[in-house]
Amino acid sequence: QVWWLDSIQGNKVIRVYFRDFAGNVSKVAVEDYINLQLDHPETPMLTINNNRRFTTHQRGKVNLRIGTREDEKRGYQMMLSNREDFDGSEKVPLSRVVDNWQLDTLTDGEKTVYLKVFNEAGSASETTSKSIVLHRSKP
Repeated sequence: QVWWLDSIQGNKVIRVYFRDFAGNVSKVAVEDYINLQLDHPETPMLTINNNRRFTTHQRGKVNLRIGTREDEKRGYQMMLSNREDFDGSEKVPLSRVVDNWQLDTLTDGEKTVYLKVFNEAGSASETTSKSIVLHRSKP
C-alpha cells in the first residue's frame, strides 16, 4: 500500500484502522509517529590542525574542527574517513571537535580527511574534505 503525506516537514502521526471481511472497523487505531525531513543537511566545514598546511606528528594524529548549522541539533550524526568512499567508517553523534584523528600513516605526503553529516531521517550532506601534508622525516 502506498501512502502519501503532505510535504510539510515535521512530526507526523500515522493512524491505521482495520476492517474485517464483514465490514466492521476497529474502534481503536494503531498509531506510529515519524519525523518527515525532506532537506539534506548543509555541507559542513572541516579544518585540520587550525588550517596548518603540514603536520610532523610522528604517529599521524591531527585535531579536527567541524562547522555546521546542525551543531546543536540532537539526533544528527557524522561520518569521518581517510577514504573518499567512507569504506569501514561508521556514523557517530555529530561533534564540533575531534581530537587525535588518526591519518593514514603508511607513507608521508598529502593526507585527506572526508566528512559528511546526516540528519535524523538519514539524509546525508554533500561530502566535504580537507587535506594536510604529513611530514615525519627530519630534514
